[in-house]
Amino acid sequence: MIYGEEDPLYLPFDESIIPKEGSVSNDKSREELQNLESAYLEQQTELIKLQAELTRIKALKDQNIAFIPPPIDPNESLTRKIYIDILLRESDWDPDGINVPEFPVKNCMPQATGNSGDGKIDYVLWGDDGKPVAVVEAKRTSRDPRVGQHQAKCYADCLEKEYGQRPIIYYTNGFQNWMWDDLNYAPREVFGFYTKDELQTLIQRRLTKKILAQQNINNAITDRYYLPCL
Repeated sequence: MIYGEEDPLYLPFDESIIPKEGSVSNDKSREELQNLESAYLEQQTELIKLQAELTRIKALKDQNIAFIPPPIDPNESLTRKIYIDILLRESDWDPDGINVPEFPVKNCMPQATGNSGDGKIDYVLWGDDGKPVAVVEAKRTSRDPRVGQHQAKCYADCLEKEYGQRPIIYYTNGFQNWMWDDLNYAPREVFGFYTKDELQTLIQRRLTKKILAQQNINNAITDRYYLPCL
């Protein structure tokens, strides 16, 4: 090739393909960048919230570790103070809140000789609507918490009768924690307590759930033609 001739491998510069200010493609690119920036800022805000929550939980755990003595079979009162109260605080419950500890109830327990049937619930956890979302029966660390299952159920019966809402049932010795939504599921062992929002969600599902066997089949969905997978 003679020097100075046009190289056929390269196209000449075409200024017309450069997006002009105010063009549709340029505006679209600007809008996409703005959307990406907004999504990024939202993610950063959420990340900051999560980091703050993790910091708060870590501080609680560090504080709890510092104050928990070796398990020397404390009595029920001490078990509540050094173990169960901490578990409640980790789920944003105040174990010393209004009407939470030692909540009095009447005619809840089977009336034995000399027993009026009255009692005090170790903890009652309340929802925003003033109704009980959970009842907690505590036992000392050396006892199997399941011995308190029937007692906790009687307390739940009493609260349901008075407030029109059946709470979730917990029974615990500070190390073993059992949770029982006795309207729907069998008891199961858990690591701690649910938060207020989580307990209210469980109770709300009782009202919105549907029995599968009673649901009608939507033929507009089941009779659709599906292409075979290749």
